[in-house]
Amino acid sequence: MLDVAVFYIVDSSSIGTLYFYEWNSISNFFELKSTVQASASTVVSDWENNTFLGRTENGVLFKEYGQSTMKYFETETYTYAESSVSISGDTYSTFATTDLVNLILKQTRDDWLNYDATVIPQLAGFVDDSYIYTFTYASTTLTATAQIVVPCSAD
Repeated sequence: MLDVAVFYIVDSSSIGTLYFYEWNSISNFFELKSTVQASASTVVSDWENNTFLGRTENGVLFKEYGQSTMKYFETETYTYAESSVSISGDTYSTFATTDLVNLILKQTRDDWLNYDATVIPQLAGFVDDSYIYTFTYASTTLTATAQIVVPCSAD
């Protein structure tokens, strides 16, 4: 995935689009190869802080803020095929009651000075100001692998 760049841009009409660029080694710059309207409808406010676009080994994950669904876009073969992602937290009883609309995902940034395509940065999810989960991704399933309870509801 070293030669692919993906950006999420929201236009003046509040519609979010993913832009897929491929590196052209002959001309020595990124070329726009595909666009996909990624937002389900008009993007909600605060999308800049809470919409997620993260890297996997063979593609990117996208979760729009305010939506309960998540998408995967394959980049390895340059088809940018879209798949639905299921989110699982069966190990944790608290996850069963989680409203996925409120799930905010974050991913550690790559170390661009020591980039290694085989090292996928950790995914973390924040839910309802009460829980933090870490996740792994495989075969269109995002699975909660650890949980931290945050005592935020105490006065």
